[in-house]
Amino acid sequence: MSDYQYLFSPIKLGKVELRNRVVFLPHLTMYGTRAGLESEYSHNYYAERAKGGAGLIIHGCNCSHPMGHLINVEVSAYDEENIPLYRKTVDMVHEHGAKIFGQLTFGGAQVVQWHPLLLWAPSNIPDHITKVGMVPKAMEIEDIRSVQKGFVQSALNMLKAGFDGVELKMAHDGLIRQFLSGYYNKRTDEYGGSFENRTRFALETIEAVRAAIGNDIPLGIRLVLDEFLADGFGLDYFIDVAKVLAATGKIDYISPSNASYLSYNLCAPTMFHPQGFAVGMIAQMKAAVDIPVFAFGRINDPVMAEKILADGQADLIAMARPMLCEPEWVNKAKAGKEDEIRKCVACNQGCITRCFEGLPIRCIQNPAGGREGKLGIGTVTVPDKKKRVMVVGGGPAGLKVAEVAAKRGHKVTLYEKGTQLGGQVNLAMIPPSRNEFGEIVRHLSIVSQKYGVDVKLQTEVTADMVLAEKPDAVVIATGSTPTAAPFAFDNQTKVYNVQELLSQKPNLGSKVVIFDDDLHWQSAGAALYVLEQGCELEVITTGFFFGKDLDFVDLLNAYPVFGENKVKITPASGIKEVSGRRVTVAGGFTPHETIIENVDTVIYATRNMPNEDLYFALKGKVAELHRIGDCVATRKVEHAIREGELLGREL
Repeated sequence: MSDYQYLFSPIKLGKVELRNRVVFLPHLTMYGTRAGLESEYSHNYYAERAKGGAGLIIHGCNCSHPMGHLINVEVSAYDEENIPLYRKTVDMVHEHGAKIFGQLTFGGAQVVQWHPLLLWAPSNIPDHITKVGMVPKAMEIEDIRSVQKGFVQSALNMLKAGFDGVELKMAHDGLIRQFLSGYYNKRTDEYGGSFENRTRFALETIEAVRAAIGNDIPLGIRLVLDEFLADGFGLDYFIDVAKVLAATGKIDYISPSNASYLSYNLCAPTMFHPQGFAVGMIAQMKAAVDIPVFAFGRINDPVMAEKILADGQADLIAMARPMLCEPEWVNKAKAGKEDEIRKCVACNQGCITRCFEGLPIRCIQNPAGGREGKLGIGTVTVPDKKKRVMVVGGGPAGLKVAEVAAKRGHKVTLYEKGTQLGGQVNLAMIPPSRNEFGEIVRHLSIVSQKYGVDVKLQTEVTADMVLAEKPDAVVIATGSTPTAAPFAFDNQTKVYNVQELLSQKPNLGSKVVIFDDDLHWQSAGAALYVLEQGCELEVITTGFFFGKDLDFVDLLNAYPVFGENKVKITPASGIKEVSGRRVTVAGGFTPHETIIENVDTVIYATRNMPNEDLYFALKGKVAELHRIGDCVATRKVEHAIREGELLGREL
């Protein structure tokens, strides 16, 4: 489908016209410097999405005051040194036909991997998800005035840099929302208690910023829909907030957000939540106001986006992760190439996880994310000599190197010994809530075919076969294999590794034990699969808790499932042996061994070992030999895809 009547039609926000209704949402990128300055990474990052066709770019999470940093690399909008640096980003975005607004925020009680001397917030209420855990200072009136002056000065700095509009954040984080909140705001003065008092800070800040920037510059807000907190406020309350703020006539649009850090699985939801999950709530807010309202929330598909607009549920479509994953989302949809859109799978592994670790955000599918200057649109070069390239292995690493090499003009043949492409991704997508992971393989297969990769399935490659073919370059991407069980066992209890569990789907019996030395989705996915079969489950993990390496958003989704199913978890432990349907557990926080009785099946999730035999059989016998992905060392899918990208550019 390429006839999008609404999605690619222009729209005005205030007096600024956008070329289409697709918005790149503001978010923390971690691309700023430790001095709080805009960087070259930011210039290229935002320009890439403009080049890809977005109508509006919103430059995210710019700090409005020295006391308000979310992270020590957050760009300081209050610092005039950023004006010429911002201007470069603005000019690069304008060069590609998009408009750019600047979002302003103040962290308050919510920070990300940052250890300031003091936090300012409405009340002495800490945020327990962040890794700081500090009790903030309850702001005095002079603090409130100082912060409001910071918002004004920051907005003026953005206008001096050429931004087309300004946005104030009162969303899943930020001080303004904390004043609106029932959870964070326990004040008893004129800024707390009643609805009128809770909205006072937001109204005063809007009024001050509007007075400073004038009436010709669009001013919008990013407003939470529902805090999803026990002591927080819900949708009805925030619709009332939206009505009051819109009634001032001083804001030009509302960009909804959702939840809080404590309920972040409903802000940046994973595959546990359906695409377009927030649209119903957004439609209710839109019906209550007379200014444009954005839709957000796992909107990957342009057909879905068009329907949301056609049904009147929103006025614009906003996305962050989908356009981090696919900068050319707009261009490809307009060209009728929807099947070539690389769709975000909402895994959060490269973006949200890294953000809360204080690292620059990336994307597991798009190696150019945050590296646009080197790997972005238009950087693939034609080689001096076109080669015959033989790729062995059809997992993510092999598919990616085949795609990039073929795109450059090489003649690529890819061999896969199995019946389908995808490698371990085909198993990773089997557990409940993980099906969308298969999008990785769908997209790589589509684009590889587009560039003419010759795929040969059910073909196991030997060293003699390679030598007989005499290719110019050979790439080994043969993946990895699970290790043997790290404990002794007899034949009275069934024992499987996770790959055997998901591929063979054996009868598990009624009681299952999982041994977790993976600490990530291999073991967590196996647990969800076992629970789906209706089994009683106990987990023994070598980590200090089950899922230690999972993103906290995944933990917020998975742990309620484990709790509801009464999964018993023993941390920092191992299995000594399995004998006579008895599992002997050793280690943990006690020197004593424990016994789990009447176990039908034991599943173990351990680190795989590289399938490297073919590589070493060919080493020194072919002119150009490479290996990538798990056959080098067992890692995650993002490493396999990035290695495929880089090697494909080098061949």
